[in-house]
Amino acid sequence: MSLALHAAVVTFNLPARIAPDPLGPEVMPESSQPAGYSARCPETHANGRLVIECSYNGPGATGGVLRSLFESDNGTTIRVKVGSVFAVGPLHDTHHYAALPVASTDSTILGSLFPDDEVHEFRAWRAGDADLIVPTTACDPPKGKGLPCTPPWIVHVEITQ
Repeated sequence: MSLALHAAVVTFNLPARIAPDPLGPEVMPESSQPAGYSARCPETHANGRLVIECSYNGPGATGGVLRSLFESDNGTTIRVKVGSVFAVGPLHDTHHYAALPVASTDSTILGSLFPDDEVHEFRAWRAGDADLIVPTTACDPPKGKGLPCTPPWIVHVEITQ
C-alpha cells in the first residue's frame, strides 16, 4: 500500500526525512494550522488585472507564493521564486478558452501538481523560464463540438531562486 504525502500548503516542502511511525500518520483537523504558520492573501490590481497572490510562512515554507491565474493574465510575464504554485482555471468565462488542457512548456521547471477538470495547479520546481499554455487545438470549433477558441492563452513564467 502506498500513501501520498502532501505538505501543509502547496508552496511548502515536505521534510527532508520522514520517519515511519508505528501508529500511522498524525492527521490534523482541516481547521487547525501547524504551529508557527501564517498566511497573507491580498487582492491587488496590476495594469487593470486582478491579482490574487498568497504568501505563507511556517515550517517547510519555500518563500514561494500561491497565485491564481485568470483569462486576463493571457500574454503576461510573471516573475516568482522557486516553490511558487499557480492555480489555473477555469479560463472559459469570456474568451472561451478551454480550462484544460493547460500545459507547461517545460515540466522540469514548471510541473503539474494537481490536474482537475476546472482547476490545474503547477509548481515552480527550479529556476528557469517556462510558459503555461492552452493551445487553440484544445478546441474543435469547425465541427461544432467544442468551445469556440480565440488565439492561444499563454502566460510566460520566469522563476528565480
